[in-house]
Amino acid sequence: MSGMLRDPQALRRVIGEYGRLRRLEGCTPQSRGQHFYALIADALKCWGIDATPNVLSAGEVDVVFAVDGVRYILEAKWEKDRTDTGKVAKLQKRVRQRLAGTYGVMLSMSGYTPAALADVKDGERLEVMLLDGDHWEAMLAGLIPPDELFSLVRDHAAFRGHPYTPVPELFSTARVPQLSFDPPPTLPDGGLAAAQPGVKAEVVLSRIASGQLGIAPAGPDRLLVTTEDAVIRVDLRDRTAEVAVPMTRCRRNPLISQDGSILFLRANGIGCYHDGRFTTVGGALTGNCCLVANPDGSTWVFDNGADADPGASVTKLGASLGDPGTRLPLSYPPMSAFTAAWVTPGELLTIGNPDFRITSVPGGGQRAHRSPQTNPMGIVHLDSRTVLTAGDSVTLCTVIQDEDEGVIRSEHVRV
Repeated sequence: MSGMLRDPQALRRVIGEYGRLRRLEGCTPQSRGQHFYALIADALKCWGIDATPNVLSAGEVDVVFAVDGVRYILEAKWEKDRTDTGKVAKLQKRVRQRLAGTYGVMLSMSGYTPAALADVKDGERLEVMLLDGDHWEAMLAGLIPPDELFSLVRDHAAFRGHPYTPVPELFSTARVPQLSFDPPPTLPDGGLAAAQPGVKAEVVLSRIASGQLGIAPAGPDRLLVTTEDAVIRVDLRDRTAEVAVPMTRCRRNPLISQDGSILFLRANGIGCYHDGRFTTVGGALTGNCCLVANPDGSTWVFDNGADADPGASVTKLGASLGDPGTRLPLSYPPMSAFTAAWVTPGELLTIGNPDFRITSVPGGGQRAHRSPQTNPMGIVHLDSRTVLTAGDSVTLCTVIQDEDEGVIRSEHVRV
């Protein structure tokens, strides 16, 4: 069965090799293509998809594979120029040489000429689907896992007659969900308490249905809110909301970069949305993850691990998928931690069950404190010594690092 990441460690190696191919390390532009075919097959195998490169019967095919019972033959082009009509027509011929129900997939890292797109769309029966570098990176990282990507692309080709659908247009169901700018009918006993003196606490949004709700400040009186239907931008003053990232099933808190781009988590990958375009900046995630901004300006992702990839880790993100990164293992029981925050540029606070831990990075030294909460999912960094966490039963807790004693202690703000 496809759809699940079977071998995350192998996928990380494939992503690293893709970065080396992109930088032409150990290959030339001419020899890169042969390496690329094998890399595509290796990536699909990490998801439990049986893929074979360089098939030589009935016309050479770069990669053959099947997803959920649907058979595909794939041609890959990694060239400077855009793929033209002739190369797409060659793939169409390969498809016609095979059993009906076999689909052709062209993957062109440089995109397509307008004539190639027009000829496929306006031709006879649609037999091929066209992918570009954005599709490939989203699939490779697990931002859009292979079974989902091919299903979305096939649906657009079947129902709309579109052989080529850019990534931002794949998620036609992305929308602003139902929500309310008013408080819910009832609040817990005791109402709301401010996290710090002089800060006013009030409900600004309610009735948002989402299992992976996340928020991030987006300017005065503005928030980014992660919902099941999209990441939305909310204006609290005007009481309006609009789609900020048109992709469904995102999770946890997004981050806004200095250039205005939005980083977000989805499935097994990390995406970036800016000026109407999706790019992929990280992937091969396995567990409960969150984006973590370091005070030095770098961005990291915390991953608490899973059965197929035991052990928590924190990874520094590069500018592009496959850039040399820093992945550091953390001494924390697999699948036990929930979230993390940098308290200083070299100290990471990890919280979960059974404890809170501050890890020195990269040294690995730790200080631990028994957790006073169950399921402490939320965390806000208040200053260099204090964070606010949220857990079950709507409890809030401050975690304070004592500079004199070198330990951390906790104080309940309210229950």
